[in-house]
Amino acid sequence: MSRAERYAMYGVDYHWNWWVSRTEYRQWIGRILSEFPREGSGASVLDVGCGDGVVTSQLDARGFEVYGVDILEGPLEIAAAKVPNATFSAQIPNQIFDYVLINNSLPELKDEPALREAITTCREYSVVTVTEYGFSSYDLQRMFKNCSVELSFEDDDMQIYIVEPQR
Repeated sequence: MSRAERYAMYGVDYHWNWWVSRTEYRQWIGRILSEFPREGSGASVLDVGCGDGVVTSQLDARGFEVYGVDILEGPLEIAAAKVPNATFSAQIPNQIFDYVLINNSLPELKDEPALREAITTCREYSVVTVTEYGFSSYDLQRMFKNCSVELSFEDDDMQIYIVEPQR
């Protein structure tokens, strides 16, 4: 099921509802956030596929300067209302970020040149979560040339990769 289909089925703010009501969802988000420094100290994060902004809000609360991107208008409006300190857009900006997060949106964006540029030029590293089967570290290595790809976490529901530009 695509992200658009999930939002159509559950509502444009369903992650916020899950954040409140589902312990396993909060744990899953916590696992993703554990890949970032505990204190953002103003470091920039490009949150690709930010949806309704739950993860964006947590990065903002840690002191990161967050730029959320999503092609889905409804969830993006929710994100902008819920996380006023972040910047939101439907397009990946042409700038260099310290970190990039691609949370469960890679299949829809894998051919996006701006995404490749953001990942291969970020100052630190990118965190890529994959919940769809069919992606491997080999696939990510081919997508993001000149980057090292390391599987950081894997369970039955999710894989988390760290993609780091080779300098």
